[in-house]
Amino acid sequence: NNNINCNHTVTTGALSSPNQSPTSTTFDQNIGQDRPNESQNVSNVIDWAVASINEEPQMYYQLLDLFPEIDHKYLSDLCETQDDITVITETILETNNNYPKIIQQTTTHKDSTTAFNLINFLKIYQDPFGHFLDEKRKCEFTKEAVEFMKKRYKYQALKIILKSYKDFGFNLARTCEFLESAKRSRSTKRAEADINMPETFNLPFLQEMSFVEHREEIKIYLDGVAESKKLAYEQAEARGELVECGCCYSSVIFEDCGTCNEGDLFCKSCILKSTEVRIGDGHTTFPCLSDCGSHFSLNLLQNLLEARAFSKLLQRIQLDEVKAAEIEGLEMCPFCEFATVPPPETNIFTCLNPECLKESCRKCHKVSHIPLRCEEVENDDQA
Repeated sequence: NNNINCNHTVTTGALSSPNQSPTSTTFDQNIGQDRPNESQNVSNVIDWAVASINEEPQMYYQLLDLFPEIDHKYLSDLCETQDDITVITETILETNNNYPKIIQQTTTHKDSTTAFNLINFLKIYQDPFGHFLDEKRKCEFTKEAVEFMKKRYKYQALKIILKSYKDFGFNLARTCEFLESAKRSRSTKRAEADINMPETFNLPFLQEMSFVEHREEIKIYLDGVAESKKLAYEQAEARGELVECGCCYSSVIFEDCGTCNEGDLFCKSCILKSTEVRIGDGHTTFPCLSDCGSHFSLNLLQNLLEARAFSKLLQRIQLDEVKAAEIEGLEMCPFCEFATVPPPETNIFTCLNPECLKESCRKCHKVSHIPLRCEEVENDDQA
């Protein structure tokens, strides 16, 4: 029993092309203007396309070329607060290479395919279809995604790939779902020389790429689990072995239940929903739903929560314990829950949380604004 939540509907049909936005028309008109030759310089084509379809200023991409490992959100924040590329460059250099970076995982494309572990993947994403195909999921343009699609869809023209990528909000999984059934736009296969897959990927991209490449395998497995659960329910019902949840009073099989430390029984769905609500409210304790005074164990919650959510919960529990110890000089990152005791002589708080890695001012708790003073940043905000 892998405690996989299969209460979702898997869409098997391909997506239809979304409605065109006003910016899409402009993109169509500009797609052929001053367009570099794809076969001559692939990198130039992508840079040109990004400038055509992305809202970030050109300065952003110039800085990205200078600092390829820099965190995209951190760089975007710098560009919003300062319009002088020289000042931003000096700000980044003054960090002595300690600016927030994209965490890289040294994994080749071949390794990511052969090393795919379905069970481990589903521990991270219990509902991968709901996550990766979510229209509201915030996504950003990446060259890695473009190169991946160029390799996967060798009979699609680059401008079709880029336009589809933009139309689907830079959601790689949704773009690939559309391209799977799209009509070929090239008569010849794209040459391998025109594809520049990187040797390393950031972890979120690697996971989304794995979902695209192993989508059918994932669907078959989840459908099988759902069918097994349906059969187990029917058999338990025929034998009169269904049990009642103490919260929603629905009838479920015993394997789909959990108990508090005193033995009160509830369906895992109710336990999970109540746990997620309490986590969202900032709590780190999870009392029994019948108010018996007992709690749900961390072992039970580990089996119910996605791996990332449970890891964050453990970090929050540890943080509460650290706060309770009242350690002198302890400070927290303003943008996440990372805590440490920074050197007293520094004015910058450097977050070491891999999902954040932001540098902030210890005085005003905003993103590091060196060389500007706090009051200068406040005046800029007011202006």
